[in-house]
Amino acid sequence: VMIPRLFPYRFFFAVRFARHGRRVSQSVPSCHRYGCSDMDYNPNRPHVISTGGMDGLVKFWDLRKTDRGPIRILKGHTHWISTVRYNRFHDQLLLSGGTDSLLNLWRVSSISSAPLLELDDDAVGVGPGSYDDLYAPPSPYPSSPRTTTAAYLDAADVRVAGAEHQEAVLGAAWSASDAWLYASVSYDGQVMVSHVPSREKYKILL
Repeated sequence: VMIPRLFPYRFFFAVRFARHGRRVSQSVPSCHRYGCSDMDYNPNRPHVISTGGMDGLVKFWDLRKTDRGPIRILKGHTHWISTVRYNRFHDQLLLSGGTDSLLNLWRVSSISSAPLLELDDDAVGVGPGSYDDLYAPPSPYPSSPRTTTAAYLDAADVRVAGAEHQEAVLGAAWSASDAWLYASVSYDGQVMVSHVPSREKYKILL
């Protein structure tokens, strides 16, 4: 079992992995500016992890090629992220909570173990586009393969639901027996229990 540890490096934080107290076997240097606050393994793809940072970003890493940078970046918080949690039954679903009092439910299909290849027009949610869309200029050719790929990623990786607490979100968890049920707790002790929207269930199951 690889145990993650967070180490400060000036303006960046690194995630390192050790096996039962042995020497570091792997690391993700400079994963977040200002600090990495939480992480979680993909339950179906053990070489993929998600991290939340004090920069308000959720990042996804392939541990086999961390030198290439994150494979996906999601931007849906305005302050520190306090928790990220994968759904243990369906790795297309991820929760992220932050000190901005928001709890976001993401569909991250493009890097899951079962990508959704067919999505409706209304599948595009309020989340951002792909990593390429955020940091690269748009293609000058509307019919180019890149444009088609970007459109698919926009529909595959989006925020599909959200909830707002009165105070900062301290933690979130998925139900151990119900794949579609999750809960979150905030600094003021408020607990919210929510369900994955029905339309998302159908996209995953059908």
